[in-house]
Amino acid sequence: MQENYIQRSYTNVIKGVALILMFAHHFFTFPDRIVDASDFVIAPWVAQYLHDPLKICVSIFAFLTGYTYYFKEDKSLLDSLRKTLDIYINYVIVLSICVVLGICLGTYQFTVKSLALELLFIDKPNMEFCWYVAFYILAMFILPFYARLARMNSVFAFSVGLVVPYMLVFLLDVIKQELEIGALDYLLDIIKYIIWFPCIASGLLFAQENLFFKMERLFLNRPPLRLAVSLLFVLVLPFCRCKNTQFDFIYAPLFVFGLIGLVKAINIGFLLPVSIIGKYSMLMWFFHCAFFNVSKSITQPVLYYPRFPILVLLWGLILCLVPSYIVSFAAGWITKIKNKVLNKLFSARLRDGIWERN
Repeated sequence: MQENYIQRSYTNVIKGVALILMFAHHFFTFPDRIVDASDFVIAPWVAQYLHDPLKICVSIFAFLTGYTYYFKEDKSLLDSLRKTLDIYINYVIVLSICVVLGICLGTYQFTVKSLALELLFIDKPNMEFCWYVAFYILAMFILPFYARLARMNSVFAFSVGLVVPYMLVFLLDVIKQELEIGALDYLLDIIKYIIWFPCIASGLLFAQENLFFKMERLFLNRPPLRLAVSLLFVLVLPFCRCKNTQFDFIYAPLFVFGLIGLVKAINIGFLLPVSIIGKYSMLMWFFHCAFFNVSKSITQPVLYYPRFPILVLLWGLILCLVPSYIVSFAAGWITKIKNKVLNKLFSARLRDGIWERN
Protein backbone atom coordinates (compact mmCIF):
# COMPACT_ATOMS: atom_id res chain seq x y z
CA MET A 1 0.00 0.00 0.00
CA GLN A 2 1.40 3.38 -1.04
CA GLU A 3 1.65 6.40 1.25
CA ASN A 4 -1.29 8.80 1.08
CA TYR A 5 -0.18 12.16 -0.32
CA ILE A 6 -3.53 13.81 0.39
CA GLN A 7 -3.50 14.02 4.18
CA ARG A 8 -6.81 13.98 6.02
CA SER A 9 -6.45 17.66 6.88
CA TYR A 10 -6.23 18.44 3.15
CA THR A 11 -9.20 16.35 2.04
CA ASN A 12 -11.91 18.59 3.48
CA VAL A 13 -10.15 21.70 2.15
CA ILE A 14 -10.15 20.21 -1.36
CA LYS A 15 -13.81 19.23 -1.07
CA GLY A 16 -14.62 22.67 0.34
CA VAL A 17 -12.96 24.41 -2.61
CA ALA A 18 -14.72 22.07 -5.06
CA LEU A 19 -18.08 22.80 -3.44
CA ILE A 20 -17.49 26.56 -3.61
CA LEU A 21 -16.71 26.17 -7.31
CA MET A 22 -19.90 24.13 -7.71
CA PHE A 23 -22.02 26.79 -6.02
CA ALA A 24 -20.48 29.53 -8.18
CA HIS A 25 -21.08 27.33 -11.24
CA HIS A 26 -24.75 26.85 -10.47
CA PHE A 27 -25.48 30.30 -9.02
CA PHE A 28 -23.91 32.35 -11.81
CA THR A 29 -23.50 30.37 -15.05
CA PHE A 30 -27.08 29.19 -15.67
CA PRO A 31 -28.98 32.40 -16.56
CA ASP A 32 -31.84 30.35 -18.03
CA ARG A 33 -32.51 28.88 -14.58
CA ILE A 34 -32.85 32.26 -12.88
CA VAL A 35 -36.50 33.17 -12.32
CA ASP A 36 -36.03 36.95 -12.38
CA ALA A 37 -33.46 38.24 -14.86
CA SER A 38 -32.92 41.30 -12.68
CA ASP A 39 -31.55 38.97 -10.00
CA PHE A 40 -28.82 37.72 -12.29
CA VAL A 41 -25.76 39.46 -10.95
CA ILE A 42 -23.18 38.46 -13.59
CA ALA A 43 -23.40 39.47 -17.24
CA PRO A 44 -24.40 36.54 -19.51
CA TRP A 45 -21.21 36.82 -21.58
CA VAL A 46 -19.12 36.48 -18.42
CA ALA A 47 -21.19 33.50 -17.30
CA GLN A 48 -20.53 31.85 -20.64
CA TYR A 49 -16.77 31.94 -20.10
CA LEU A 50 -17.00 30.81 -16.46
CA HIS A 51 -19.28 27.84 -17.12
CA ASP A 52 -16.68 25.28 -18.21
CA PRO A 53 -13.84 26.36 -15.85
CA LEU A 54 -16.07 26.18 -12.77
CA LYS A 55 -17.37 22.74 -13.74
CA ILE A 56 -13.96 21.31 -12.89
CA CYS A 57 -15.59 20.74 -9.49
CA VAL A 58 -17.22 17.56 -10.83
CA SER A 59 -13.93 16.05 -11.97
CA ILE A 60 -12.32 16.97 -8.63
CA PHE A 61 -14.97 15.06 -6.68
CA ALA A 62 -14.70 12.11 -9.09
CA PHE A 63 -10.89 12.10 -8.82
CA LEU A 64 -11.09 12.10 -5.00
CA THR A 65 -13.51 9.15 -5.17
CA GLY A 66 -10.96 7.05 -7.05
CA TYR A 67 -7.97 8.28 -5.05
CA THR A 68 -9.50 7.62 -1.62
CA TYR A 69 -10.92 4.27 -2.75
CA TYR A 70 -7.39 2.95 -3.30
CA PHE A 71 -6.58 3.42 0.40
CA LYS A 72 -9.68 1.57 1.61
CA GLU A 73 -8.83 -1.70 3.31
CA ASP A 74 -12.25 -3.13 2.50
CA LYS A 75 -12.86 -3.09 -1.26
CA SER A 76 -15.74 -5.56 -1.24
CA LEU A 77 -19.15 -5.26 -2.84
CA LEU A 78 -20.63 -5.24 0.64
CA ASP A 79 -18.62 -2.14 1.49
CA SER A 80 -19.76 -0.56 -1.79
CA LEU A 81 -23.33 -1.25 -0.70
CA ARG A 82 -22.64 0.45 2.63
CA LYS A 83 -21.10 3.50 0.96
CA THR A 84 -23.86 3.92 -1.60
CA LEU A 85 -26.50 3.60 1.11
CA ASP A 86 -24.67 6.30 3.10
CA ILE A 87 -25.00 8.85 0.32
CA TYR A 88 -28.50 7.66 -0.60
CA ILE A 89 -29.72 8.11 2.99
CA ASN A 90 -28.52 11.72 2.95
CA TYR A 91 -30.11 12.22 -0.45
CA VAL A 92 -33.47 10.86 0.71
CA ILE A 93 -33.46 13.01 3.87
CA VAL A 94 -32.86 16.24 1.96
CA LEU A 95 -35.27 15.19 -0.79
CA SER A 96 -37.97 14.68 1.87
CA ILE A 97 -37.32 18.17 3.23
CA CYS A 98 -37.55 19.69 -0.26
CA VAL A 99 -40.76 17.79 -0.98
CA VAL A 100 -42.36 18.99 2.27
CA LEU A 101 -41.19 22.54 1.54
CA GLY A 102 -42.68 22.42 -1.95
CA ILE A 103 -45.99 21.08 -0.64
CA CYS A 104 -46.18 23.76 2.08
CA LEU A 105 -45.36 26.51 -0.42
CA GLY A 106 -47.85 25.11 -2.92
CA THR A 107 -45.19 24.77 -5.64
CA TYR A 108 -44.99 20.97 -5.78
CA GLN A 109 -47.84 18.64 -6.74
CA PHE A 110 -47.01 15.52 -4.79
CA THR A 111 -47.85 12.09 -6.18
CA VAL A 112 -46.43 8.70 -5.29
CA LYS A 113 -45.25 8.34 -8.90
CA SER A 114 -43.38 11.66 -8.92
CA LEU A 115 -41.62 10.78 -5.67
CA ALA A 116 -40.74 7.28 -6.90
CA LEU A 117 -39.27 8.68 -10.12
CA GLU A 118 -37.11 11.10 -8.18
CA LEU A 119 -35.94 8.39 -5.80
CA LEU A 120 -34.78 6.50 -8.90
CA PHE A 121 -33.13 9.64 -10.41
CA ILE A 122 -35.45 9.44 -13.43
CA ASP A 123 -37.14 12.79 -12.83
CA LYS A 124 -35.67 15.53 -10.63
CA PRO A 125 -38.14 18.35 -9.88
CA ASN A 126 -36.70 18.78 -6.38
CA MET A 127 -33.07 17.67 -6.70
CA GLU A 128 -32.02 19.16 -10.03
CA PHE A 129 -28.25 18.80 -9.59
CA CYS A 130 -28.12 15.37 -7.94
CA TRP A 131 -27.37 13.28 -11.02
CA TYR A 132 -23.95 12.62 -9.48
CA VAL A 133 -25.58 10.35 -6.88
CA ALA A 134 -26.60 7.93 -9.64
CA PHE A 135 -23.08 8.06 -11.09
CA TYR A 136 -21.51 7.50 -7.66
CA ILE A 137 -23.68 4.43 -7.03
CA LEU A 138 -22.82 3.04 -10.46
CA ALA A 139 -19.11 3.71 -9.94
CA MET A 140 -18.97 2.20 -6.46
CA PHE A 141 -20.20 -1.16 -7.77
CA ILE A 142 -17.68 -1.06 -10.61
CA LEU A 143 -14.71 -0.11 -8.41
CA PRO A 144 -14.24 -3.44 -6.55
CA PHE A 145 -13.63 -5.16 -9.88
CA TYR A 146 -11.75 -2.24 -11.41
CA ALA A 147 -9.41 -1.99 -8.39
CA ARG A 148 -8.61 -5.68 -8.77
CA LEU A 149 -7.71 -5.10 -12.41
CA ALA A 150 -5.56 -2.12 -11.39
CA ARG A 151 -3.62 -4.27 -8.92
CA MET A 152 -2.70 -6.58 -11.79
CA ASN A 153 -1.64 -3.81 -14.19
CA SER A 154 -2.34 -0.17 -13.33
CA VAL A 155 -1.52 1.22 -16.80
CA PHE A 156 -3.76 -1.30 -18.57
CA ALA A 157 -6.55 -0.67 -16.05
CA PHE A 158 -6.29 3.07 -16.56
CA SER A 159 -6.46 2.60 -20.33
CA VAL A 160 -9.61 0.52 -19.88
CA GLY A 161 -11.08 3.11 -17.51
CA LEU A 162 -10.35 5.81 -20.05
CA VAL A 163 -11.44 4.17 -23.30
CA VAL A 164 -14.42 2.00 -22.30
CA PRO A 165 -16.61 4.84 -20.89
CA TYR A 166 -16.27 6.85 -24.12
CA MET A 167 -17.03 3.76 -26.22
CA LEU A 168 -20.01 2.94 -24.03
CA VAL A 169 -21.45 6.45 -24.28
CA PHE A 170 -20.98 6.40 -28.06
CA LEU A 171 -22.83 3.07 -28.31
CA LEU A 172 -25.63 4.34 -26.08
CA ASP A 173 -26.08 7.35 -28.35
CA VAL A 174 -26.28 5.06 -31.37
CA ILE A 175 -28.82 2.83 -29.64
CA LYS A 176 -31.01 5.79 -28.69
CA GLN A 177 -30.93 7.13 -32.24
CA GLU A 178 -31.63 3.83 -33.97
CA LEU A 179 -34.15 2.21 -31.63
CA GLU A 180 -37.33 3.35 -29.98
CA ILE A 181 -36.86 2.01 -26.48
CA GLY A 182 -39.31 4.14 -24.52
CA ALA A 183 -38.77 3.91 -20.77
CA LEU A 184 -35.25 2.53 -21.24
CA ASP A 185 -34.19 6.03 -22.30
CA TYR A 186 -34.00 6.93 -18.61
CA LEU A 187 -31.78 3.95 -17.83
CA LEU A 188 -29.46 4.80 -20.73
CA ASP A 189 -29.23 8.39 -19.55
CA ILE A 190 -28.14 7.21 -16.11
CA ILE A 191 -25.55 4.84 -17.59
CA LYS A 192 -24.15 7.71 -19.67
CA TYR A 193 -22.92 9.34 -16.45
CA ILE A 194 -20.09 6.80 -16.70
CA ILE A 195 -18.40 9.39 -18.93
CA TRP A 196 -16.93 10.78 -15.68
CA PHE A 197 -15.32 7.45 -14.75
CA PRO A 198 -11.91 8.34 -16.32
CA CYS A 199 -11.48 10.87 -13.48
CA ILE A 200 -12.04 8.09 -10.96
CA ALA A 201 -9.59 5.87 -12.85
CA SER A 202 -7.08 8.72 -12.76
CA GLY A 203 -7.50 9.01 -8.99
CA LEU A 204 -6.83 5.30 -8.49
CA LEU A 205 -3.78 5.47 -10.76
CA PHE A 206 -2.29 8.48 -8.96
CA ALA A 207 -2.71 6.74 -5.61
CA GLN A 208 -1.38 3.35 -6.67
CA GLU A 209 1.63 4.70 -8.56
CA ASN A 210 2.48 7.38 -5.99
CA LEU A 211 2.42 10.00 -8.74
CA PHE A 212 1.87 12.98 -6.44
CA PHE A 213 5.04 12.18 -4.49
CA LYS A 214 6.96 11.77 -7.74
CA MET A 215 5.71 15.16 -8.90
CA GLU A 216 6.64 16.70 -5.54
CA ARG A 217 10.24 15.52 -5.89
CA LEU A 218 10.64 17.78 -8.91
CA PHE A 219 10.40 20.78 -6.60
CA LEU A 220 12.76 19.72 -3.82
CA ASN A 221 14.65 22.75 -2.49
CA ARG A 222 12.72 25.01 -4.89
CA PRO A 223 9.73 26.30 -2.87
CA PRO A 224 9.25 29.47 -5.00
CA LEU A 225 8.91 27.35 -8.14
CA ARG A 226 6.49 24.99 -6.36
CA LEU A 227 4.35 27.95 -5.32
CA ALA A 228 4.41 29.43 -8.83
CA VAL A 229 3.36 26.11 -10.38
CA SER A 230 0.62 25.71 -7.77
CA LEU A 231 -0.80 29.14 -8.62
CA LEU A 232 -0.64 28.30 -12.31
CA PHE A 233 -2.52 25.01 -11.87
CA VAL A 234 -5.23 26.49 -9.65
CA LEU A 235 -5.84 29.79 -11.46
CA VAL A 236 -5.17 28.94 -15.10
CA LEU A 237 -5.76 25.21 -15.51
CA PRO A 238 -9.59 25.30 -15.12
CA PHE A 239 -9.83 27.61 -18.14
CA CYS A 240 -8.26 24.86 -20.27
CA ARG A 241 -11.70 23.23 -20.08
CA CYS A 242 -13.00 25.97 -22.39
CA LYS A 243 -11.09 24.27 -25.20
CA ASN A 244 -11.45 20.61 -24.30
CA THR A 245 -13.36 18.98 -21.45
CA GLN A 246 -12.25 15.44 -22.33
CA PHE A 247 -8.99 15.86 -20.42
CA ASP A 248 -10.62 16.26 -17.00
CA PHE A 249 -8.76 13.14 -15.86
CA ILE A 250 -5.60 15.26 -16.23
CA TYR A 251 -6.98 18.63 -15.12
CA ALA A 252 -8.36 17.27 -11.83
CA PRO A 253 -5.13 15.78 -10.38
CA LEU A 254 -3.07 18.79 -11.49
CA PHE A 255 -5.58 21.14 -9.86
CA VAL A 256 -5.51 19.07 -6.65
CA PHE A 257 -1.70 19.04 -6.71
CA GLY A 258 -1.63 22.81 -7.10
CA LEU A 259 -4.23 23.33 -4.40
CA ILE A 260 -2.27 21.22 -1.91
CA GLY A 261 0.82 23.25 -2.77
CA LEU A 262 -1.04 26.44 -1.87
CA VAL A 263 -2.43 24.87 1.30
CA LYS A 264 1.08 23.95 2.41
CA ALA A 265 2.14 27.58 1.94
CA ILE A 266 -0.78 28.86 4.03
CA ASN A 267 -1.44 28.33 7.72
CA ILE A 268 -4.07 25.57 7.77
CA GLY A 269 -5.93 27.49 10.49
CA PHE A 270 -6.87 30.20 8.00
CA LEU A 271 -8.55 27.53 5.89
CA LEU A 272 -10.81 26.29 8.69
CA PRO A 273 -14.00 27.76 7.13
CA VAL A 274 -13.22 26.02 3.84
CA SER A 275 -12.50 22.79 5.73
CA ILE A 276 -15.86 23.02 7.51
CA ILE A 277 -17.59 23.49 4.16
CA GLY A 278 -15.77 20.41 2.90
CA LYS A 279 -16.90 18.38 5.90
CA TYR A 280 -20.56 19.10 5.13
CA SER A 281 -20.12 19.35 1.35
CA MET A 282 -22.41 16.44 0.48
CA LEU A 283 -25.40 17.76 2.42
CA MET A 284 -24.71 21.33 1.27
CA TRP A 285 -24.68 20.10 -2.32
CA PHE A 286 -28.09 18.49 -1.77
CA PHE A 287 -29.59 21.52 -0.01
CA HIS A 288 -28.54 24.02 -2.66
CA CYS A 289 -30.88 22.22 -5.08
CA ALA A 290 -33.73 24.00 -3.26
CA PHE A 291 -32.75 27.18 -5.12
CA PHE A 292 -33.32 25.56 -8.51
CA ASN A 293 -36.24 23.20 -7.92
CA VAL A 294 -40.01 23.61 -8.23
CA SER A 295 -39.91 26.17 -5.39
CA LYS A 296 -37.28 28.39 -7.01
CA SER A 297 -39.70 31.27 -7.55
CA ILE A 298 -39.74 31.63 -3.76
CA THR A 299 -36.28 30.41 -2.75
CA GLN A 300 -34.20 32.23 -5.40
CA PRO A 301 -35.10 35.76 -4.25
CA VAL A 302 -33.73 34.76 -0.83
CA LEU A 303 -30.49 33.50 -2.38
CA TYR A 304 -29.93 36.50 -4.65
CA TYR A 305 -30.99 39.11 -2.11
CA PRO A 306 -27.39 40.39 -1.54
CA ARG A 307 -27.08 40.82 -5.36
CA PHE A 308 -23.29 41.29 -5.37
CA PRO A 309 -21.71 37.98 -6.58
CA ILE A 310 -19.30 37.38 -3.69
CA LEU A 311 -21.99 38.16 -1.13
CA VAL A 312 -24.48 35.93 -2.93
CA LEU A 313 -21.95 33.09 -2.84
CA LEU A 314 -21.21 33.57 0.86
CA TRP A 315 -24.91 33.89 1.65
CA GLY A 316 -25.71 30.71 -0.29
CA LEU A 317 -22.99 28.82 1.56
CA ILE A 318 -24.40 29.94 4.92
CA LEU A 319 -27.97 29.10 3.91
CA CYS A 320 -26.89 25.55 3.04
CA LEU A 321 -24.36 25.02 5.83
CA VAL A 322 -26.80 25.62 8.70
CA PRO A 323 -29.40 22.98 7.71
CA SER A 324 -26.59 20.61 6.69
CA TYR A 325 -25.10 20.79 10.18
CA ILE A 326 -28.50 20.10 11.75
CA VAL A 327 -29.42 17.25 9.39
CA SER A 328 -26.00 15.61 9.77
CA PHE A 329 -27.01 14.38 13.24
CA ALA A 330 -30.13 12.62 11.93
CA ALA A 331 -28.23 11.24 8.94
CA GLY A 332 -25.47 9.90 11.21
CA TRP A 333 -28.00 8.22 13.48
CA ILE A 334 -29.84 6.56 10.58
CA THR A 335 -26.54 5.46 9.05
CA LYS A 336 -25.54 3.71 12.28
CA ILE A 337 -28.85 1.85 12.31
CA LYS A 338 -28.33 0.92 8.64
CA ASN A 339 -24.89 -0.52 9.39
CA LYS A 340 -26.26 -2.62 12.26
CA VAL A 341 -29.02 -3.97 10.01
CA LEU A 342 -26.54 -4.82 7.25
CA ASN A 343 -24.29 -6.63 9.69
CA LYS A 344 -27.21 -8.77 10.81
CA LEU A 345 -28.53 -9.40 7.28
CA PHE A 346 -25.23 -10.54 5.83
CA SER A 347 -24.02 -13.59 7.64
CA ALA A 348 -20.37 -14.63 7.70
CA ARG A 349 -21.12 -17.26 5.06
CA LEU A 350 -22.58 -14.71 2.68
CA ARG A 351 -19.83 -12.17 3.33
CA ASP A 352 -17.30 -14.85 2.39
CA GLY A 353 -19.11 -15.29 -0.91
CA ILE A 354 -19.53 -12.90 -3.81
CA TRP A 355 -19.70 -9.81 -1.57
CA GLU A 356 -16.12 -10.26 -0.42
CA ARG A 357 -14.41 -12.10 -3.29
CA ASN A 358 -13.28 -9.39 -5.67
